[in-house]
Amino acid sequence: MNEIIVSRKRVAYVLYLFFLLVFFQRNVSFAQQPRYTNEQRFSVDDGLPQSFITGFAQDKDGFIWVSTLDGLSRFDGRVFKNFRNKPADPTTIAQNVILKILPQADSTKLTLVYEGLRYDSFDTRTFKSKRIRHLSTLQNIPNSKAQFLLNRANVYNGTDWLFPVSGAAGIGWRNTDTGKTFFANTANGLLKQDTVSVIFQAADGKVFLISEDGVQVSDKAKKHFEFIRINTFIKRIKPEMSFGSNFNAGSVALLPENRLLVFRDDRIVILDLAKKTSKSINIPPVPLLYVDSHKDLLCQDSKGIVYLVHRGRIFRVNQNDQLELIWQNTTAPDFNITALFVDRSDVLWVSINTHGITKIDLRAIPFYTHAYRRSFVADVLEKAGVPLSEIPREWATPKVNYHFRQAWASKNRLYLTANPQRNGKIFSFEGTTFTRFKHQQDSTTYTALVVKPEGEICVLDHLNSRWYTWKNPASIPDSFSLDRSEMVNIEVTDGCFVKGHFWLSTYSTGLLQYKGARRVGHFMGKLPGSQGYMPKELTEICPDPIDENLLWIGSRGSGLILWDIEKGLRNIFTVNDGLPNNTVYCILPDKTGKLWCSTNKGIFRFDPKTKEVYSFEKSDGLQGNEFNRAHKFRFFDGRLAFGGVKGYTIFDPADFDHAYRETSVPIQLTSLQINNQLHNSSQPDNIVQAPLSLIREIDLPFDKNNLRFEFAALLFNQPGKTKYRFQMVGIDKQWVENGTSNVASYLGLSPGSYKLLVNATDNRGIWSKDFKEIRIVIRPPFWATVWAYLIYVLMLVFIVWRYLVFREERMITRQNLAFEKREALRLKEVDELKDRFFSNVTHEFRTPLTLIISPLKKLLSDGAVSGTVQQTLLGIEKNSNKLLDLINEFLDFSKLNDGQMPVNTSSGELALFVSSCVGSFETVALEKQIALSFSAGDVDGFYLFDQEKWSKIIFNLVGNALKFTSERGAISVGLKHTSAEHILLEVWDNGPGIAEEEQQKVFERFYQVDGSAIRRQGGTGIGLSLVKELVELMRGNIRLDSAPGKYSRFLVELPVSRSFWPENESTDPDTTPSRPAQPDDVLPQLLVVEDNEELRAFMMRSLEGSYRVTGAANGILAWEIIRTTLPDIVISDVMMPGRDGFDLCNLCKSDPLTAHIGFILLTSKAAHQARLRGLQAGADDYVTKPFQMDELALRILNLFRLQQYVRIQLKTQIFSNLPDDSSKITDPFLDRLHQQIEARLADPDLMVEDLCKALSISKSTLNRKLKALLDASATDLIRQYRLEKASKLLRSGMDIASVSYEVGFGSPSYFTQCFREHYHVTPSEYISNLF
Repeated sequence: MNEIIVSRKRVAYVLYLFFLLVFFQRNVSFAQQPRYTNEQRFSVDDGLPQSFITGFAQDKDGFIWVSTLDGLSRFDGRVFKNFRNKPADPTTIAQNVILKILPQADSTKLTLVYEGLRYDSFDTRTFKSKRIRHLSTLQNIPNSKAQFLLNRANVYNGTDWLFPVSGAAGIGWRNTDTGKTFFANTANGLLKQDTVSVIFQAADGKVFLISEDGVQVSDKAKKHFEFIRINTFIKRIKPEMSFGSNFNAGSVALLPENRLLVFRDDRIVILDLAKKTSKSINIPPVPLLYVDSHKDLLCQDSKGIVYLVHRGRIFRVNQNDQLELIWQNTTAPDFNITALFVDRSDVLWVSINTHGITKIDLRAIPFYTHAYRRSFVADVLEKAGVPLSEIPREWATPKVNYHFRQAWASKNRLYLTANPQRNGKIFSFEGTTFTRFKHQQDSTTYTALVVKPEGEICVLDHLNSRWYTWKNPASIPDSFSLDRSEMVNIEVTDGCFVKGHFWLSTYSTGLLQYKGARRVGHFMGKLPGSQGYMPKELTEICPDPIDENLLWIGSRGSGLILWDIEKGLRNIFTVNDGLPNNTVYCILPDKTGKLWCSTNKGIFRFDPKTKEVYSFEKSDGLQGNEFNRAHKFRFFDGRLAFGGVKGYTIFDPADFDHAYRETSVPIQLTSLQINNQLHNSSQPDNIVQAPLSLIREIDLPFDKNNLRFEFAALLFNQPGKTKYRFQMVGIDKQWVENGTSNVASYLGLSPGSYKLLVNATDNRGIWSKDFKEIRIVIRPPFWATVWAYLIYVLMLVFIVWRYLVFREERMITRQNLAFEKREALRLKEVDELKDRFFSNVTHEFRTPLTLIISPLKKLLSDGAVSGTVQQTLLGIEKNSNKLLDLINEFLDFSKLNDGQMPVNTSSGELALFVSSCVGSFETVALEKQIALSFSAGDVDGFYLFDQEKWSKIIFNLVGNALKFTSERGAISVGLKHTSAEHILLEVWDNGPGIAEEEQQKVFERFYQVDGSAIRRQGGTGIGLSLVKELVELMRGNIRLDSAPGKYSRFLVELPVSRSFWPENESTDPDTTPSRPAQPDDVLPQLLVVEDNEELRAFMMRSLEGSYRVTGAANGILAWEIIRTTLPDIVISDVMMPGRDGFDLCNLCKSDPLTAHIGFILLTSKAAHQARLRGLQAGADDYVTKPFQMDELALRILNLFRLQQYVRIQLKTQIFSNLPDDSSKITDPFLDRLHQQIEARLADPDLMVEDLCKALSISKSTLNRKLKALLDASATDLIRQYRLEKASKLLRSGMDIASVSYEVGFGSPSYFTQCFREHYHVTPSEYISNLF
């Protein structure tokens, strides 16, 4: 059965050719044109809702709309957006089955035609559908045939629906806005005749009624009809058709200059209404294998050109009223074409029944693609006019294609060769004759064919590395050989001859240059003097059509190479420069000097002048994207052919420039996301309510500032090649080229005004002059609005004003504070000066007091003093102690000011202590006949309290009371508990009292109630101030209660805590210092350093009996004495001219030579910080002036005993160790001395003088130092160190003789003697004991 069908189709095809031949001879109105092959198909897989297409339309914005039997779809060049009926939403389309789609006058609305005369008006911007209710009742009009129209596009213009009336009774129309129905016929006088064969309504409302003998034309309002008599070549409609079920209204197009084109019954008729002429053109017949299309399918593009469908073919009516065949249904000839449309970018949209959409670019270059019949070489030569019989048989095999070489001698002569199997044949082709060279080598393979400028033909024999040259095709060839060793493993791909040199490209060894038979250049890899890298895998070589110094060379994977024969590598063009692929197989120049190259991704045209690249792919009509090497050919008429995997493509480069014209590229917004929320204008809560196509400005709040735009260039020729760029003015300084991506995103836009510009490329890849512009406003938050800034300015002004006021006030305050600070600093300086004065004065007082009190005690202890003198001495002692008390009070103030008076508690019976303190005033009280009493109250037992401070408080308060209470007065002192942890001390007297205004001032320093020069009572005014500060120091409080003329009462409340046992107090039964025992009858040496000559002399006299005493008046002189004499103990004053006691102590303790000397600091500075400084300097003891000589003598004795103990310990450690014991010396001086001995240990002549020289000290000083440290001489120490070292060497296994010489003994016998004297064993016995 299939064979029968195929046979029938073949017969039909033969008949079709016969009819065409007859038709072309008779009908000159048909122009055979090349058919477009750049088809692109869309189906359900690409997003269509259904594959049966019923109509196309293009809206005002440029989108393509497609109606199907399962919904409506919009295409933007990239994706389909589908619309279907939603029963719950009346704004959606009424049905999914759409029979027809009709554009309305404003192109923003479409009329959707459904079954049963149901219609919708669909808004292409809001995507909302509105029912046209007045059209659904057309069938109810009497005698109306509206429901039986076959071509409804002729009768509806979006306002009025035209329909014929049964019985040849004229026409009628219904207005879709008002629902009113009107009629035109001979009865109402509007028509000249009622019988019409074709009806048509233009977009402006004019009606054309075509009959056999003329055309009736109405005005726009259809109130008047004009009859134009003309032969229309349209047969009168049969009577039965007027009453039949269907009425073919015909397909009509309104042409310029008041002309009509009518397509009906296998012909087109062109009616010139102005000239009243007509022309009938028959459509060429078609084989029976093509199924008839929908009746008289026709469309008109935006320029008024008419396209029509006839039996699987699409014709175009050109300006000469000729039919051009532009496309034929070869995909599914058994199926009819259901719809066609030509959009504003000259793209033809065709639908084959159930086969989706076929898109054809009418602006594309007409590429003619053919499948291989034999081989590329045989097929293109046959296309070029070479008879198949003259083409060598072996050239018809596919293998020969890769060995095809060509060289042009002139515009009319071409030389060819193709010889893969050592059957080398060279031909001359002149367009009409194809002649083989007479004299040639048949059994060879030619890999390069070139023609010299003088016309000499040269071919390279690859197998024999030999060039053959012919003067002309009939001559005998000459030849010359190349160096075959140079041609090993070299495969030549192409060659050329330029300026006297052969240039050969190779598959894997780069570019070769020959001068005759001699190779003069080999270029591959990194070239000397060039920054470029010459690829080694080359394909073809082509001289530049304009500049003879340039060569263009193809490569495999490295791009298009520009080579300068004088300068070398000039440039390499790659995909980064616009090439579609870096593999360039073939290169052919066209007549204009541009290069056409084939690659693995289509072909491209390269302009050597502008470096402009334009690429073509399979979608443009090529055989495919992948092409092959050596598959190229240039026809005599300028056409080019390139072969690939699936066939070959022929085209004329001249058509490229002719086909291109500058094109407007409309751009529309297809998607908008704000903060990831998709824009939908139908939702009431949408931020932007306008449809996407109408958005010109977007106004957003500050928190809706993340935007994502998708846009589409509505140029459908090659939308996959369209490139986009955008610029957000206000952010982007220049265009952002985005490739083929149609998305632009901006996140976190700051408040402000912006302008988004979007631009796209046209069909040629050039940026269009048109661009989409959207203004964007991001409103600031309320705190950043103009009103907010105005408030901010006012606030700022207020703040500045307040700041200025504040600054002025602060300046005044600063001045006051500065004055107060200066005054405070001045007072502080005065206080410091006063404190320093008190400190220095008291220091100076203590020195003479020491000279008074110490001798005085000696005199009082001397029994030889008479009674009268003794009473005098007691008075002197009493006043000296009083003076000492005053000095101590001043020192207490100094300590309090410096915060150096700590609270030292001790356990004692508080009541007994206070009673004893009060009792010390009984003698004075008896002298003044004052009743002094004490009451302990409920205070008994032991308490923890600071006895020193309590005594000072009691002595000052009771002393003041005795001072101001008159004779026969009364003073009472009492204790009592105010709480478990507080005791109140009360001192009451019935003296003169203190006025109320004076009571707070009495606690101020140096304040006296009676400040006159003739006041009756003496005093310094510091007693009560000292009491108050001592009380506060112990966290207590003091109050004064006084009535002038009656009494005064001081209340002191202090915290105490109970103690349940007394502290053990040990007393030294014998406080008299004894003389230090000296075994060698040598007294210790003391150095007394004191700037007061009298005190220094007194101390020296007091200590001379027990020590050897030396004196120094200052620290500088004292240091010289210390360095030379090395005393055992230094007693130094602190405050001295030149170098004080602290520096002297630090200097002494830091020097290894003097570090062993004991140091006692002697000063009146009893403050805590002064003691710390002295101890940090290394002082061994600290004595405060005034001091008792017996106390100083005891401290000196204790320090000397300590030195003796340390000396014995150190000597025992060094001199009494057993031989196997090891000792570590920590004294720095001894350690240094041992290092010097170690350095010359083996020298038997090592003397003490050598050590003194190394240590830079005298021999006597060294001996005194060692005497003080070890009670030994330097000689003893040297011998001890040698013996200790010898014991270690013996333990290590060294023999006795070697050890004796190693440690510096002159002979082994002397070493043995010394070793036995010290360790009481001989060296040999020592060694034997070890084992």
